Amino acid sequence: MDVGATLNVLSAENLTKQRVFKGEDLAIAVPSLTFARSAYNTPIFSLRGIGFNSTALGVYPAVSFYLDEAPLAFPVLAANQTFDLQRLEVLKGPQGTLFGQNSTGGAINMIANKPTDQLEVGGSISYGRFNMFEASGHISGPISDTLRGRFAFMTHTMDPWQISYTRPDDRNGREAYYTGRAIFDWEPSDKLKATLTLAANKDNSQPLALALVATNYAYPTLLGTDLGNPVLTQPLIPGGNPRLADWGGPVGPSDNPFIQQATPTRLYAHRNQQQGSLRLEFRPTDGLLMTSLSSYARFRQHMGASRSGSAIQNEDQTRMDGRIDSFAQEVRLENTDNPGLHWVVGVNYENSKINEDQLQSYANNTSAINSGIFQNGIKVHNAIENIAAFANVEVEITPGLTAKAGARYTDSKIKNTACGTDAGDGNIANIFNFLGDLFNDNFNPDGSRKNPDLFTYIQPGDCFTHNYDLIPGEVFHDTLKQHNTSWRVGLDYKVTDDVLLYGNVSKGYKAGSYPTASPASYVGLQPVTQESVLAYEVGAKSELLERHLIVNAAGFIYEYRDKQVQGSIADPVWGLLPQLRNIPKSRVKGAEIDVTAVPFRGLTLTGSATYLKSEITKVSPLEYDVVGNQGTILGSELPLTPEWSYALGGEYTFDVGSVRPFIGANWRWVKGNDASLGGSNTIVPPNAPELPQDRALPGLVHPFVIGSYGLLSGRVGVNGPEDKWSVSVWCDNCTNKYYWLNVTVAQDNISRGIGRPATYGVTASFKY
Repeated sequence: MDVGATLNVLSAENLTKQRVFKGEDLAIAVPSLTFARSAYNTPIFSLRGIGFNSTALGVYPAVSFYLDEAPLAFPVLAANQTFDLQRLEVLKGPQGTLFGQNSTGGAINMIANKPTDQLEVGGSISYGRFNMFEASGHISGPISDTLRGRFAFMTHTMDPWQISYTRPDDRNGREAYYTGRAIFDWEPSDKLKATLTLAANKDNSQPLALALVATNYAYPTLLGTDLGNPVLTQPLIPGGNPRLADWGGPVGPSDNPFIQQATPTRLYAHRNQQQGSLRLEFRPTDGLLMTSLSSYARFRQHMGASRSGSAIQNEDQTRMDGRIDSFAQEVRLENTDNPGLHWVVGVNYENSKINEDQLQSYANNTSAINSGIFQNGIKVHNAIENIAAFANVEVEITPGLTAKAGARYTDSKIKNTACGTDAGDGNIANIFNFLGDLFNDNFNPDGSRKNPDLFTYIQPGDCFTHNYDLIPGEVFHDTLKQHNTSWRVGLDYKVTDDVLLYGNVSKGYKAGSYPTASPASYVGLQPVTQESVLAYEVGAKSELLERHLIVNAAGFIYEYRDKQVQGSIADPVWGLLPQLRNIPKSRVKGAEIDVTAVPFRGLTLTGSATYLKSEITKVSPLEYDVVGNQGTILGSELPLTPEWSYALGGEYTFDVGSVRPFIGANWRWVKGNDASLGGSNTIVPPNAPELPQDRALPGLVHPFVIGSYGLLSGRVGVNGPEDKWSVSVWCDNCTNKYYWLNVTVAQDNISRGIGRPATYGVTASFKY
């Protein structure tokens, strides 16, 4: 309440009672935070409508995550971290200085529970729908006079919850992850403190399958009205039942001569992560504190996923191997002896290496059937190095009036190596060898080569992408070097001890990145450059009626340049392909209010509302929307930016003898919004006579719009004396609402990522 910025803080009790263990849970608990998953199970977080929808492992998010201030640089590293937390801090808006790295949307800092001075043991067990089983626990206490330790763990398993629409006995959506964290505090003197954190998790949860809701041929003139086309043989999946989806498909011979299966699609995932951080706090004098924070994260992935939403391969990733190695170091110095003047200066360094090795299978889309190409590989390597220096100062000008200023200079370099490869069957190699000669007029009238030395024919398994001279087979090498200075200035005014007014102006940046793709030419491998945002915000925080009523409100304007979004390019060979794009200018205007009321002892009521008006104000007239139309994007809203969202909650706890029963509920509503660029303007004609290959569910005209939805969660239980034990019954999505969080196009198929159905269960916990 004393910080002149918009933020939400969730306590350990709130996190536990609201069962905030996954990204979906966090989005329900935090106003203006939305969550979606990419087609390949990568989490996408947006704050105030600002996020980044990308399937690649090695791209920075717009909402950054930290664990005890140590950066989790890439979205996938933040999974399975929200256990045994003391609190969770959500900072909204550009964080250009202290948490400035790529935080144009905001930053989320998870504060883990620390070792205690006395022995403490606790744990919980939950059982619920779909045979869900969770167990967590911790032990904490002193090891010696100067050393304390804490170990915590969590395990989660659940049977599959998705049902194949075409094979009702087939299931998907199995969840299984195991995570643990050890923290050691060593304090040999009042001048030095060291905290070592070691953590690891293993996640074998299956990627979610999608639900086919429309088809829109990438090549509408090919195969025309031929009802033998395999895409037309696949049924659309009606809405209403959140468990229905489709994936996989027949392997081997089929009655339909068009249907082929190059490589079986198997939905699986093996993700392993280890991370560690060392925090050193040294006081050279009574008024100075020097902090060093070193961290390292290691991530490995083996996965298979489907974007098709149907039982045949329209575009699946039958192999998605990846690895991340990320090191970060920060050193900062600050004063601690002057409450009227606080300053901090520091430097940080990041070195990350990301590798991706994929196999794409698309045996049954129109381009594959007509080209004879059914699969290809993708290999990408990114070496990233960031160096930054920052400073921040807060000074009390007069009693109650504080001025703030900060700046951060960042120098960034990304070295990229990319290669679209023949899958080993020679199909792509043969075609691209032919195209290389054709594009360079290298054929004699009799079909022989004019210049056999123009290039060496690529072989099965080799790179195929054409370079800028239209020669196939060269590995793409490129380096993106950029620098920026982000800054923030503001004023805080304490009207009274219970009312704070503030205003901030800030400039933030998000680094550029390279795509993980296999286009026909180098043009499709170009990076997006860094985006920038100039943000204006005013707000008020108030604690009224002796803290029985807390009201916080803010209004803001974000002016973006080169906003990074998931767009499309027209590839000369493959047709329309998803691609990272820069939108020259866009704007977000918004306001939010957050209210907490305690009318009487034991009853807590909460409410929040967020309004967002986003608009793309400048765009290239040649920019494509998600299905290849031009001229539909200018003036449209940014993807995943709902105009309205609100949340209501309440909990009542009362005493019955030595125990305290409680009952609580939360409701979150989100208005419909675009899932992709120009989604509200993108129409797929349902069953149009002249285009029978373009079809959609009855009544579905704008398939790339996410529908409005409201989710209800609830809990009822009892706490024992001194909260030593607790038993509760809970439900999430209690009304079994059918809703979707994203829409994906995979060549001919348009599919939804459906939200989880109703889940419910019982939890028992204890603390000693």
